[in-house]
Amino acid sequence: DGVSGIVNLVLKKQNLNGFNGNITLNYCLPTFPYGDAMFNYRKNKFNFFFGFFGNQRPNPASSLIEGKISHGDTTRIMTAPTNHDVVNTMMNIKSGFDFYINKTNTFSLSGEFGNWNHLRNLTSKGSNYYEPSWFENYDLITDKLALHRNYYVVTSSYQHQYEKPGKSLIMSFVMSEGRGSTENSNETEITDKYFNPIAGLLSKTRFINHDPRKLFRFK
Repeated sequence: DGVSGIVNLVLKKQNLNGFNGNITLNYCLPTFPYGDAMFNYRKNKFNFFFGFFGNQRPNPASSLIEGKISHGDTTRIMTAPTNHDVVNTMMNIKSGFDFYINKTNTFSLSGEFGNWNHLRNLTSKGSNYYEPSWFENYDLITDKLALHRNYYVVTSSYQHQYEKPGKSLIMSFVMSEGRGSTENSNETEITDKYFNPIAGLLSKTRFINHDPRKLFRFK
C-alpha cells in the first residue's frame, strides 16, 4: 500500500559566479506531473542556493478475486471485481548556503522541508452464490487508506580538500524530525444485484495512528 519516511533529495548545485539555475518539468501519460528546480547565487566567498522538487503519481489498478468454498453438501462460489485508485504525492523544498573559507576549506548549512502523501480508495463488488440452495447475495466493500508525513532536515557540514586529488575530509551534523499519520476506514454494505444498498451498513471500522520521529546524526 505504501511506505512512509524521510526522503533525502540531493539537488545539484552549481559553483559558477553570479546567478545560475536549472529547471526540469516532465509530464508522463496518463497523468504524472514531475518537476524540480535549483537556483544559486554566488558572490565572493558565499554561495546561496534554493531548490524545489515535486511530483504526483496516480496508479489506478483493477483485480478480480474468484473462489469456491465447500462445507458439507453446500458450496459457495464467490467473485469480487475490485478497483484500486492510488495517488502518491511528494514535495520537497531545500535552501542554504556555502561559505568558502579558502581554496581548501568550505562550511555549509542547509535546511529542507517536505511532505509525502499516499491515498488509496478500494472498491470491491462481491457476488456470493450458494449451491444447491440456489441462494445469492451481494455486498459492496469500500476501503480507504490515507498516509501523511511531514518532515524537516537541518544539515551543517565542513569540508577540507587535501592537495592530493581525490582526497578530502568531510564532517557533518544532521538533525531531522518527521511527523506522520495513518487513517484507514472500511465499510461493508449488503446490496441488490445492481450493488444498490438495501440493508444499510453491515460493518464499519476506522483506525487512526500518529507517528512522530526524531533523528540526530554526526559523521
